[in-house]
Amino acid sequence: MRLRSRELNGMQQVARVWSSLVNKQTRHTHIEQLTFLPWCHLVTPRQLTHTSQWWCPSCLEEWRSTEQTVYWPLLWSVRTVTVCPFHQCSLEQYCPDCQAMVPSLTVRKPIGYCWKCEAWLGLRENSRPGQQVMDISQATLQTAQGALALLSTSSLPTQEATLEKLAGLLEYVMQQAACQPPTLAVCLGLKRHILYHLLARQDLLSIPTLLGTLSGIGLTMPEFVQKTHTEIVSSGCLTSFIIRLPSKHKAVQARLRTGQRVTPELLAEGKVILEAAVQDDDPPTLTMLARSLGLRHVKVLHRHFPVLCN
Repeated sequence: MRLRSRELNGMQQVARVWSSLVNKQTRHTHIEQLTFLPWCHLVTPRQLTHTSQWWCPSCLEEWRSTEQTVYWPLLWSVRTVTVCPFHQCSLEQYCPDCQAMVPSLTVRKPIGYCWKCEAWLGLRENSRPGQQVMDISQATLQTAQGALALLSTSSLPTQEATLEKLAGLLEYVMQQAACQPPTLAVCLGLKRHILYHLLARQDLLSIPTLLGTLSGIGLTMPEFVQKTHTEIVSSGCLTSFIIRLPSKHKAVQARLRTGQRVTPELLAEGKVILEAAVQDDDPPTLTMLARSLGLRHVKVLHRHFPVLCN
């Protein structure tokens, strides 16, 4: 079991049997939330977890010094997570004394100790919290924080976080923006074949791909988990991303002919869009906003809404 203990955290047969047995023996429900089973319809099991246990020495020392339970958080088993989002330091994977790799489950020592030399894996007496902090890239830290947000939503009331739901949202985005899959893939930073497989509901996603896709279309993890497809669309949180997408039509369908006056309806629509863009943390350009209104020139917006444009 020492060699297969990491499978307890995954979404394969070992995790299913273990969570079912613990449910029956302890009469505690939702044991599957301690594993990746809640994400089995969205996240791929391929290369999901580390082959051995990784840990944050600062977290272990903090829990022991405050007499809290010392345990292996599920976050530390995620293969794409190599830093601690709380202490912003690199996770360890080798015992500092004997350089042995630590399995997720042993019988020789409690959690937090090396199974081989029995050394404490937390901070040492001659080290200080934050001393092991290294040059961590922002992308690596964001991946760890995103994975933490992903696992935190496992206990929330869910409206089914599935591949079908995510693919449906992307299809809605393409329909509203009148863009093609290759254009959407570029805007999301995805490879084309990954997006095509996603839209065809063929392949589950890796955690970084899932986090990047949701962030790209402007959705937070709790919003995706808790809201239905209809609620997400009606909330308007996808509008900002839709406006930024280039249309597959080379020419914009103009709503004004040369010399034609701006209609009151178009002015009212333009004011609403500009006011919404002002409130956006990362607003689209005026050229994108003008195109979404069917205007060929930005000067129309400048002439009627100079303050909002500035």
